[in-house]
Amino acid sequence: MEQAIQTSAVAQHATQCTGQLRAKVLCKERQFMIRKIKEALYIKFNLNINRDSGIAVLGSNFKQWQLIKTEESHKRYLEAKQLAKKEVSKTKAAHTEELYQKLGTPQGELLIYKLAKARSRAAKDIDHYYQIKDINGNVLRKPKEILDRWKCHFRSIATEEFKHPPIPTGTQVAGTIHEISTEEVKLALTKMKNGKATGADDLPSDFWKFCGPAGVTWLT
Repeated sequence: MEQAIQTSAVAQHATQCTGQLRAKVLCKERQFMIRKIKEALYIKFNLNINRDSGIAVLGSNFKQWQLIKTEESHKRYLEAKQLAKKEVSKTKAAHTEELYQKLGTPQGELLIYKLAKARSRAAKDIDHYYQIKDINGNVLRKPKEILDRWKCHFRSIATEEFKHPPIPTGTQVAGTIHEISTEEVKLALTKMKNGKATGADDLPSDFWKFCGPAGVTWLT
């Protein structure tokens, strides 16, 4: 059980610190960093696990630790997490230094372009642009044309008024109308549901129900 807790802490923190990147070259570097971090931590903790089982077994071990919830297991997990932090920082520093050395070489020019493309893709709102059709049925493939088409679409559905039938009116009452009684207001409040949209006074029905008889009097 101790081995499972320490192993789960190592895998979880290593993946959390390295993050997830989309470019292929950066994904390879991330996998290399995680592998080096795990190897260093396996030696430090003297752990023996099946490497082919992957993150699935490590995640299940971490769930088992969550089910135990003992002080001793939590303390060991925090110790493993602190050691994992140190190893992660050391490995990231060593990998960054190695990367800078590669960038200084003539072969590092291609790597610079790959890093620039990866950062440009990460800064965009969406990763892929799919082809759509305009009003006339022409296929649009350029990102700017697609965005303009979506802008026109949402502008039309959000501002243009749609046709709806006229609101029916009730029958007119001849003569005087009796004043609203407190019993009618109280009955209406009981039929109102909580958490609904407010009316013209911007006060929800929960407020009037909480006020009790005083709220019924105010509404009357």
